[in-house]
Amino acid sequence: MLLDYVILLAVTSFSATNYLAAFWHGFGEGKVEIAVAIAILAYVAVRNIMGFSARRAERILLLVVADGALQLLLIVLGLALFFNVDAITNQIDLGTAPQWDDVVFALTIATVAFTSLESASGLAGEVDVRRAGLKRLIASASASVTIVYFGIALVAVMALPAKELGSGSNAEAPIVAVAEQ
Repeated sequence: MLLDYVILLAVTSFSATNYLAAFWHGFGEGKVEIAVAIAILAYVAVRNIMGFSARRAERILLLVVADGALQLLLIVLGLALFFNVDAITNQIDLGTAPQWDDVVFALTIATVAFTSLESASGLAGEVDVRRAGLKRLIASASASVTIVYFGIALVAVMALPAKELGSGSNAEAPIVAVAEQ
């Protein structure tokens, strides 16, 4: 479980720098990118050492709800503006576009992303809910993450040609490119 957390922290802190680069390009380049990723990791470590309070839980919950609402807004606006079945069916030919090595890479990234759900299940002993409540919590979290990831991917493929999503400046922060559209 510790390895899951380390991988998750590394991936999220490093990818956060690419999204911060939307505000200033230096955040996503070279030594500044590494320094910002380390700063994010240090902040998370300090906050965890300080402990978890009810006030902190409320702030995190507010942040999670705001993030979820923003992602759902992006999905709804994207489907309203870009809905085109041909954009999905015409540009995807599994094995060619995307190529198999890209599919394997995407599955690897998806596995890392879903690691957080598996890691969260390790906290079951610390949550004071009954078994049925815990099952509902994990099922709803799994369903919401799956729906949001699928929705954003669907909008991304309709908003931009698949070739552009994984190349150039869009490669490190594809959601920024989708939001720009």
